Amino acid sequence: MEAFDQVLEQYTPMINSVLKRAKVYKNHEYYRHCATIALWEAWRKYDPVHGPFAPFAYRYMLTTIYREMTKENHYEEHYASYEKETHQL
Repeated sequence: MEAFDQVLEQYTPMINSVLKRAKVYKNHEYYRHCATIALWEAWRKYDPVHGPFAPFAYRYMLTTIYREMTKENHYEEHYASYEKETHQL
């Protein structure tokens, strides 16, 4: 199997596609990093017996991005900071 540097170079357009499909509009670099890590994990776990690598990697990255978005939304809903109101008398 080829080195991960070559895989990353080959699948960078797919990372862009995954981010577009997931409609990432904020924290773009964070989600790009998550997708890159997911690609690496998919590359490590891939078994050629189960089919081609591209669909496996795409689904793995998309699922990872959706999980991260869910975690982020949950955090924002439950742990959002707010400032104390100051009242002038």
